Amino acid sequence: MHENWKLSTTKAIFISLLLSLSLATPLWAASSFGTANVGTSSHIVSAQSAAIELTKYVNNAAPQPGEGVTYTLKASNYSPTSLIQTVIPDTLPAGLAQTGQPSLNPPGAGALETLPQLMTNLTVTSATTVPVMLPETVNNSNTVALTATESITIYLPIIFKPFKGWKTFTSGVANLLYGISCSPDDNQHCVASGQSITLYTNNAGITWTAVTAGLSGMELYSVDCPTATRCVAVGKVSSAGVILVSNNGGQTWTAFNQSYQMNAVDCPLADQCITVGLNSQDRYTFNGGQSWIIGKPLGTADLYGMDCVGNRTCWMVGVWGRVIGTYPNPGGPDGIGVVPFKELFPPPTVRTFTSVSCSDSAHCVAVGEQGVIAKTANGWASWTAPNSTTTVGLTDVSCPDAATCYAVGANGTFLMSGDGGNIWTQITAPTTQNLQGIDCFDGCYIVGANGTILYYR
Repeated sequence: MHENWKLSTTKAIFISLLLSLSLATPLWAASSFGTANVGTSSHIVSAQSAAIELTKYVNNAAPQPGEGVTYTLKASNYSPTSLIQTVIPDTLPAGLAQTGQPSLNPPGAGALETLPQLMTNLTVTSATTVPVMLPETVNNSNTVALTATESITIYLPIIFKPFKGWKTFTSGVANLLYGISCSPDDNQHCVASGQSITLYTNNAGITWTAVTAGLSGMELYSVDCPTATRCVAVGKVSSAGVILVSNNGGQTWTAFNQSYQMNAVDCPLADQCITVGLNSQDRYTFNGGQSWIIGKPLGTADLYGMDCVGNRTCWMVGVWGRVIGTYPNPGGPDGIGVVPFKELFPPPTVRTFTSVSCSDSAHCVAVGEQGVIAKTANGWASWTAPNSTTTVGLTDVSCPDAATCYAVGANGTFLMSGDGGNIWTQITAPTTQNLQGIDCFDGCYIVGANGTILYYR
């Protein structure tokens, strides 16, 4: 992204090109150099994926009056798939005006806008860098003259560069944590569930608040938050099941006791949630958890994982590698139809799926015991079982898009696939604790034993 700046004969103009960042520790230009990187920042501009990196360069650090200055802002994609930077803002400093039409290379890669919104929906394919040209110049409102011996000082702000790697959060508890869910509303509100406890954060994991009131003796295996305020957690208490509903982001809970242990929950809509458990028991709510309906018979096998991709469209997994689905059926009970189950690992080759994640109705990945992984790209019509590179038990999987999936398991196991689940790579996590739950969008929140809460991007 090239930005051409022309200096007028004004005294001591300080020029700063901002990406709507609160800058700290600014970098000042040297007296003279060619194209040079001017710094980095960990502040995040609103991006669909943190794999897009914005880097700024300057071609003239000490221009004389009347000379042009060119800033180059490059968007680079280091991920294996195409990504979108949803908004690139820019603040034009006082005394400057845009004087020409911006251009993009390649044309059509994004939508050029009028400052302060420089661009929207900039698409950057894998392993490429996209520049944009934007001519700007000093306007004539400044009239203080420079002498021939004076020069302009260029102020170079820190550049946007997204955080990459691991963060370890302090949960303040030692409980085993099973599940984690972050609201798609803003990715700031997350809730974790575990043994006799839930935790919530309203600031993307910087601080966590533990909730234990009324949760003694509960094993809360799964949680889902379709909004920043509504969350549903499920599990067991003693030998029976329990469903918990919160309408204030996990600060307090209302319990709905069940006859069977419930193992997984997903809410495709704010008012619609489905949970499954032992003996293929399933429960539905269509009123935000105010009441729960016993669902259609799904068989007798124990189900441990599920994911929904839309209204009444869900996939469930469990023992013997069972996979079973539901779909909208106006003529069926509660408007739900059932896709006949398949058993991918029947006796004597018994494997239990513990989790499934679907990026859409066609693409799903299931994980389970002894490192087993299975995937489908055709709506469950057929399945393949790629090599997961591990034999440890995998407990959860999350696929933020059709190409990218992450899985967690025992002893700090963390796997990543960038091709829809065909090839998996082990990534070293900063813990050897058993990891139990994962939820990925822009990055991944992960929970596990001994109060472990991690973040990876």
